[in-house]
Amino acid sequence: MTTDRSKVFSRRHLSRFLATLFYVIVAYVLVQYFKDIDWGKLSATDINWRVLGLALFSDLCIRFLHPGIWILILKEFGENIKDYWGLNLAYAKAWLGRYVPGKVAWIGGKIYFGAQQGVDVKVLTLGSFLESLIQLIAHFSLALFVMSFYTKGVLDQRIRMFALVSLAILLIFTYPPFFNRVTSLAYTMFKGKEIGARYALRFRTMYKIFSLLVLIGILNGIPAVLVCRSVVPSFDLTSNFFYVAGAGCFAGCMGILAVFAPSGLGVREGIFTIFLTVLFPREAILVILVVMRLSATIADLGFFLVSKGILHVSAHPRIEQ
Repeated sequence: MTTDRSKVFSRRHLSRFLATLFYVIVAYVLVQYFKDIDWGKLSATDINWRVLGLALFSDLCIRFLHPGIWILILKEFGENIKDYWGLNLAYAKAWLGRYVPGKVAWIGGKIYFGAQQGVDVKVLTLGSFLESLIQLIAHFSLALFVMSFYTKGVLDQRIRMFALVSLAILLIFTYPPFFNRVTSLAYTMFKGKEIGARYALRFRTMYKIFSLLVLIGILNGIPAVLVCRSVVPSFDLTSNFFYVAGAGCFAGCMGILAVFAPSGLGVREGIFTIFLTVLFPREAILVILVVMRLSATIADLGFFLVSKGILHVSAHPRIEQ
């Protein structure tokens, strides 16, 4: 009995240590990035705070669509979800893991925090990898489609080729028969037994998640164009919406593929700069990119805090007098 209690005690302390380390790394990366910003130039810029507030609010709302898609994938693998908001918070915690270099914390966080909610680890592993991979496929597809209409000559041919090759590899890997064969072989190799038909990816699931993530890619254009409008009042939202949305998807995908760049910091901004040069002068672009990163970071932190608040309220409903 004493041994069992000590094991529980050790696991609890290890869990707290890992969680604390996770948040410390995220905080450190953010401080390192934002300390080099020219705050004087930013404060001297005449920003429309009402429009920027709308951008931040829309960005925060879109964040809450992501865990719904992840949970839908878990359901597609037959998982019975008992606590939606608990898993929503697990996803929000993992979302902060995008700031940890290596991208492992983003996917691993979904598995680790999801397992604490009692979800099958095999389902979490498959679902978390698939959600990230299909997001890349959906956003790359949307970006390349938009680029075919709007961006002739803007991007270097090597960048285009890298995107096309990356998309082709992702499509091959997530092709259900291939994906199922690879996961089955890997599971048999490590566990010495069959993984089971329940854990097979179906075309229906692939199409459904792909469509939803393309929709999110389009919606991501809303906060992006609003940030541009908050800095440059003359910016035309409607005529440039799909261009900016496609640019954001492309830059975001390149940031994810830059494995050791925390949350794509630097890489994402560099790619976005290329796209925005046809719309704004360099001085405006620098301000837009800083404001966009600040807004996105606040939305990420807000996603976590609001998710925590929702779970607290849902777990402690108000008693009617």
